[in-house]
Amino acid sequence: MILKKKPIQYQPSLKKSTSIHPKMTKWIKEKHPLLIHAHFGPDGVLAWPMAKKLNIPLFVTFHGYDATAKDDSLLEGAFNSRNYVKNRRKLYNENVYYIAISKFIKGKLIQNGFPSERIFVNYIGTDTKELTPASSLNKKNKILFVGRLVENKGCSYLINAVKNLKQIEDLEVEVIGDGPLKKDLFALSKTISFNIQFSGPQPHKVVLERMKEAKILCVPSVEVESGASEGLGMVFVEAAALGIPVVSFQTGGIPEIVQHGQTGYLAKPKDVNQLSTYLDLLLKDDSKWKEMSLEARVFVEKFFDLSKQTQKLENIYDVVLKNV
Repeated sequence: MILKKKPIQYQPSLKKSTSIHPKMTKWIKEKHPLLIHAHFGPDGVLAWPMAKKLNIPLFVTFHGYDATAKDDSLLEGAFNSRNYVKNRRKLYNENVYYIAISKFIKGKLIQNGFPSERIFVNYIGTDTKELTPASSLNKKNKILFVGRLVENKGCSYLINAVKNLKQIEDLEVEVIGDGPLKKDLFALSKTISFNIQFSGPQPHKVVLERMKEAKILCVPSVEVESGASEGLGMVFVEAAALGIPVVSFQTGGIPEIVQHGQTGYLAKPKDVNQLSTYLDLLLKDDSKWKEMSLEARVFVEKFFDLSKQTQKLENIYDVVLKNV
């Protein structure tokens, strides 16, 4: 392991500026860093001049929209997004390395012209020691949605799928999150025969508590016209750590955390009837639910444990630094 100290974090405002403040460069240079690691493509573009000036490698983690969204969509966004599109080619430099949070994101980066030989896939982990499954005895017949209320998170598909569910005793559906589609989704929910609870944004601790109550996490993400798609989704990772099977669509990086038929069910994208069928199956089949709950926990311990994934990231650092 090369890193002897904890990573140094510096968070000045770089908005609406592509220049490096002399004090910032001086502060970082005094720390004698071995590398700079930026998160999201736009911040990678902002960090690149600094890494170049210090002659050290730059790592950039791509999480989702920065790899999937179309340029036209990004150019309509904030300054950082516009600056990213205009200056993205700087990140093709040979001293820049890329961390993709899923194989799906790696594929998108290659499509965008990033050199494949410098792309590393490293899943973001979760603390499996802190997140432990609750007893199945405490479970309600509850479906939980957690995410922004925007088109690509697909909450409308969940609501429409719930319309088809019949003879599910004491069924509850809770939507945690906020966004521009809240009013429309609330109106859509009134077209079904039972109440869907819209809880708004909640602290992370509360989200985890609600997960422990639920039988199923359903965030049926879809790819939208802008290109935005689910890079992986930490909510799926945390659900698996808590032994919560997922029902979703086979979209983006979701199949890399949700194993169809083993840790959850994945319907064809935008197929509401299939989504409804899988929700119905999992709510009614306790034996299958228990099997999937156990498998989900085992899977996340193997591939998404925070300590293991951190070690893998440090190994990537080592490999690069030994060759520069």
